[in-house]
Amino acid sequence: GEEALAYLKDVRKLNEDTIFKYCLGYAPKTGDGLWKFLEERGYSKTELFNIGLIKDRDGKIYDTFWDRAIFSIFNAKGDVVGFGGRLLSDRKSAPKYLNSVDSKIFKKGYNVYGLVDRGSKLREKEYALLTEGYTDVLACHNIGLENAVASLGTSLTQYQAKLLKKYVDNVVVSYDSDNAGFMAAEKAIFVLKKEGFSIKIASLHPLKDPDEFIAANGAEEFKKRIKRSIEAFDFLFKLYSKNQSISSPIGKKKIVEKFSIFFNSLASDLEKDIYVSKLAISLDITKETLGRYMKGFQPEVSKTKMKSKIDNLERQTLMLASKFPKYIEKLLANVELSDKITSILGARNVNIEEAIEDTLGHGSEEEVLKVKLGADSISNGDEFFIEILDSWKMIARKSSLKKIEDKLDSSGEDKISLIKAYYDQKKEI
Repeated sequence: GEEALAYLKDVRKLNEDTIFKYCLGYAPKTGDGLWKFLEERGYSKTELFNIGLIKDRDGKIYDTFWDRAIFSIFNAKGDVVGFGGRLLSDRKSAPKYLNSVDSKIFKKGYNVYGLVDRGSKLREKEYALLTEGYTDVLACHNIGLENAVASLGTSLTQYQAKLLKKYVDNVVVSYDSDNAGFMAAEKAIFVLKKEGFSIKIASLHPLKDPDEFIAANGAEEFKKRIKRSIEAFDFLFKLYSKNQSISSPIGKKKIVEKFSIFFNSLASDLEKDIYVSKLAISLDITKETLGRYMKGFQPEVSKTKMKSKIDNLERQTLMLASKFPKYIEKLLANVELSDKITSILGARNVNIEEAIEDTLGHGSEEEVLKVKLGADSISNGDEFFIEILDSWKMIARKSSLKKIEDKLDSSGEDKISLIKAYYDQKKEI
């Protein structure tokens, strides 16, 4: 196991206490070492298939995890219920990270990574530090922040939020500092608010994640970033107003619409009243007006229809990527793809089907099944690829038209240039 130990100690900078405490290990290159080891001890193929430790390829049994550094996954009781494996060699056909499949004893959406101490460290610190992956959690624990946890490669689920609620009432979210990370943090806020958490968001910009930040700047600087975390509302306001004019009626309306999901996630009327006041002040509108609008807010029908089309197109794009991974690079080269699709396809080194399941979230078996059945029905990949790109371009053009329309409603813009740009886009639709 020297290769895995070198990776954990020299590359990930983990000390031996962390390595032993979290049962980090090594799956050797033999490919069937675990299978032979367990078979000799009386375990049946059926048992091992059912919990995902072995696989069958053309009648030959081999280990699910081999040539990987291994991360043991504990449940809240302290039992090991699954594994994550990080590839150590340069096998381009294999995903960089591989996780245990869901089984009777392990469901990703019901467990969080990092609870080896039965939640005692969370209670001690009085908050959970929520990160995205194994290495982020371990980097935090390595510097004494043993209240760090991760949601096992999935979007945070309501079950995971309920599990955390057993130990703490406060969460600091420290996700990746990119668009996919911002979207994941936004969703995590909605999930956590439904359980009544107090939430802050830690910014690690310009670095990507806790693991990278700690390696570059050290423990003390990271802890300072945690202390400077901003309240969830302020994070969302910054995110939603990034490309909007908060002085224009259109901009204000769009920001309020985006906040509607946040308000619907709040667990108490008192919180709603507090945040209505805060949003009204931020947008310079009366609390009474905002309160009436939020109470009766319904999405416009046209927007609902457009979202339905986008969802269908996203599903078709995932179908193509699932059946023909060779198109992933070409899809990523297309600038019109939505953040949701880009976040999945951007994970080049993971199993694309697993990435789809993780993104659709726990409990979306129907959506996953639609993608898989749809993938099976694709006969000509090239034709399907061209159709998908054309559809994405059409949506991008419609989005451009909407942005131009919004600018036409505001003042201080060159109206002639905008009108010309509008009809140039119109001709393409």
